Amino acid sequence: MKLNMQTLLYTILIISLLVNTLFITKYFLNNKSHQALVKSNTVITSAFSNLVNDPKVLLLHAIKGANQTLDIAIYNLQDKEIAEAILKAKKRGVSVRLITDAKKAEKSERSAILKIFTRNGIAVKTNPSQKMHLKMTIVDKTLVTTGSYNYTEASAYENQEQLLTIKNKELAKEWTNSFTALWNSPHYEIWNK
Repeated sequence: MKLNMQTLLYTILIISLLVNTLFITKYFLNNKSHQALVKSNTVITSAFSNLVNDPKVLLLHAIKGANQTLDIAIYNLQDKEIAEAILKAKKRGVSVRLITDAKKAEKSERSAILKIFTRNGIAVKTNPSQKMHLKMTIVDKTLVTTGSYNYTEASAYENQEQLLTIKNKELAKEWTNSFTALWNSPHYEIWNK
């Protein structure tokens, strides 16, 4: 009976996600500004590859706008322009923490970027026992980016991807707390290769 209840809950979750995705997609495709004001203190901006805005441009805008903190959990980081924007944020005094997937971090191109980060004082952690598949950035504890977009050249120029920025202090605070819980978890280790 437990397996059936679990299957039912997963099914409900998937249906809910699909309905929400369809609603958001329909709203944004019909909205010329491609922004939604959900609450008086929330602004959502969307980007869909080759349809609405550009996910990479939206992400770079968020990173370049960081003044105090930048918390990044990204499965795959290989795009040099995005890496450069993160490095520039650190050099202008932004506190940067980065979590990435341990296996992806072993690949030479990604490893080279992470080595530059660590040499420049950016803390990097991985979880060697579990795939880290998140794709999110939290800027100044006020703005969250999330979506299917990995920080790679393929995501920028080959794949069909989507990215949302959500400007909401309450949500960003919750996500920062979740990020910090991962960061402080004994499962995550400082990357130093």
